[in-house]
Amino acid sequence: MNDPKDWNRNDLNEHLQKAAEIEFWTIPLYLTSLTSIKGLSELKPSEYPLDAKLILSVVIQEMLHLELVMNLSNALGFTPVLGKPIYNVDKGIPFLHPEADHIPNEIKGYRAIPGPLSEETLKLFCAIELPAVASSKPWKEKAYYESIADLYAGLKEAVVHLWDTYYIGKEKNHFQKCSFNNYRTANHDELGFSQTVNSLDQALNVIEAIVEQGEGADAEGHVPLQYEPKANLSNYDPGFFKASWSHYHKFHFLLVHANSLSKTHELEPLNANTQLQSKLTSSFDKLILATNESFRKSGTEMTNEFWSEMDAVQKALFDLWKAGITPRW
Repeated sequence: MNDPKDWNRNDLNEHLQKAAEIEFWTIPLYLTSLTSIKGLSELKPSEYPLDAKLILSVVIQEMLHLELVMNLSNALGFTPVLGKPIYNVDKGIPFLHPEADHIPNEIKGYRAIPGPLSEETLKLFCAIELPAVASSKPWKEKAYYESIADLYAGLKEAVVHLWDTYYIGKEKNHFQKCSFNNYRTANHDELGFSQTVNSLDQALNVIEAIVEQGEGADAEGHVPLQYEPKANLSNYDPGFFKASWSHYHKFHFLLVHANSLSKTHELEPLNANTQLQSKLTSSFDKLILATNESFRKSGTEMTNEFWSEMDAVQKALFDLWKAGITPRW
C-alpha cells in the first residue's frame, strides 16, 4: 500500500471515492434491519422501541457522514459517483479486511448481507464499525485497511500533504451541502456536523468526526464532547438519540442484549411478489440519481427529489417486510 505522503491525484480520488462508497453502503444495510421490526411503520420515531431508536440514529448519522465526505471531496476538486451497493458474503465489507486476531469472538462469522434485525446482522454491524487497532506498521507493509478508521487515517495524512495542491478555493467551492446545520455540540460549535470545508482544519475536523462518531474514542465507545451531537430542540430528535454513544457502542449494546430485540416480520418463502420488489428497485435507482445530482448542484440543499425518494425507499422496505419478503438491493 502506498504511503499517503506519496499519493498522487488518482490515489486521492480513489480513496475519496472509497470513503463515500463505504458510508453509502451502510445506509441500505442498516435500513433493511430497521424496517424489519414488526409494527414500526405504525409508530412515530419518538414511540420506537430502544433498538429501533438506536439503529435509526446511526442511519441518520451515516447520511451526515456521507455529506461530510462529499463536502471534503468537492473542496478538493473531485465528486464521487455513487452506484448500487453490492452485498456479497464472499466479498465481505468493501475495502475493509480486519485481521482475524483483531475480531472479537462474539462477532466472528459475520456475513455481509442484508437481513432482519437479529444477532447475526448485529455481528456484521459491529464488524463494520469495529474500532481500529493501534498499529505501528508502515503503510508500505500494509496490504489493506482493517477498519473504517484505518481508511480515514490514510486519507487524513494525504489531505494534510495535498491540501494546498488540490483545494479549489472558496470562490469555486459552491457545492457544499448543509442538511444538518441545525445542530451544535456541547461546546456550541459545529464540529462534526454540516459544515463547509474551506480550510485544512475544517477538512481534518470532518474526518475526525466521522471516525469518532462511528467507532468511538475509547473502550466504552464514548463520543468526545466536541463531536457529540446536541440538538437545539428540546424534543426528542431521532438522529441524535444516545448522542454520546458511538455507532459501534450502539450496535454492540444491542448484540449483548440480543435476547431482548424487538420482534421482526416473519418471512413467507412462497411469496414472490415482484411488484413490491420492483417498487424498491425503482425508488432506490431514483434515490441514487438524486443523490449524485444533489452533490453536483450549487447550494446547500439536497434536491426535493432526494427527500421524496428517501421516503419512497423506506415505504417500499416496510411493504416488503409486511409481505414476508426480504428486500433485495
